[in-house]
Amino acid sequence: AGRELTEVPLTAIARLQREDKLDELYQINIRDTSHDPAHDRPPRGAPQNESSGIAKMRARLFADFADVFPDALPKFDATAPPRAGQIVHKIELTPDAQPFSRPLHRMSVQEMDEVKKQLDLYMADGRIRPSDSPWGTNVIFALLFLTSGGVANARPGSFSDAFFFSVQTLGTIGYGTMYPATAWAHVIVTAESLAALFVTAISTGIVFARFSLPTARLAFSRQATIYTMDGERTLAFRVANERGNYVVEAQIRVSLIRTELTKEGVPFYKMYDLQLARDRSPALGRSWTVLHKITPTSPIYGATSESLVKAEVELVVTILGIDGTSAQNIHGHHTYESEDVRFDQRHADMLSPLPNGQLQLDYAKFHELVDAD
Repeated sequence: AGRELTEVPLTAIARLQREDKLDELYQINIRDTSHDPAHDRPPRGAPQNESSGIAKMRARLFADFADVFPDALPKFDATAPPRAGQIVHKIELTPDAQPFSRPLHRMSVQEMDEVKKQLDLYMADGRIRPSDSPWGTNVIFALLFLTSGGVANARPGSFSDAFFFSVQTLGTIGYGTMYPATAWAHVIVTAESLAALFVTAISTGIVFARFSLPTARLAFSRQATIYTMDGERTLAFRVANERGNYVVEAQIRVSLIRTELTKEGVPFYKMYDLQLARDRSPALGRSWTVLHKITPTSPIYGATSESLVKAEVELVVTILGIDGTSAQNIHGHHTYESEDVRFDQRHADMLSPLPNGQLQLDYAKFHELVDAD
């Protein structure tokens, strides 16, 4: 202590470390690889003077990095506190080079208005359109990353690198060679991480809502018919279940909508509920012929094809039941226009006897019409 250290044996260094008297130790090892070490190493017993090659390299090293090595090394004092401060050194590969990072440009109100006008113009011309792509979130944040320029190892001005980095952030994949390197980049990463939670939650809800609810596969005959059945004019059409299961407790309603004039002479669309011969089925598994007896109290009593077209008549059919597989409610609806109603025709028979005495149900005749007897 109190002397300038030039050379310290290893045993002395080990003893100082055991006694906690060694705070700092500086060691520089320089070797000239351009010469043969055997030539530069002095023989045993010779004065320990350094070779000329090592001396030249050491001088050149001190000259190139003069800001690292001070003019005079401080004297070693084991009892003195550690020296405050540090030596700052940097190596510039390219003079006056700056990192590829810049603050976000804040648009003025006039600039924002001009951008909005340009977007509206391009949208009106058909050059751009609103996007419903699921990658829209990644595109938005990729533009933010591209603007902030705070992604390390990303190519300057590369939208693909910014997009792929956004995908890694949104999908919580984990960063590889690219990572956020500036405060703005960390802010955008935080915002995209929060957006990822909302996007995932909303997407999950939409998927479950879309695929968890059963859909009814109900077929309605293309035309409704009006003909004489059992001595009464009857409106008829067919409904069939296209699935292999049953629609339990199927209930059907038929409403007639037509144009009428009020007492004041104002045109008005009026709705009537038609009384059906049977409005429910305990288990709809095949086909169902829905019937409405046209009695004097029926809103279509005495109607003709011309009167139906003139009154703009519509028949709205709704059916509600319980899916026999999932036990959830299902529904279906169909509308018959006035042109879809056929007079003095009926639907062809779908049931036919087989030679073995069984009945055959032919769905090929589901929409077929024949003349009523």
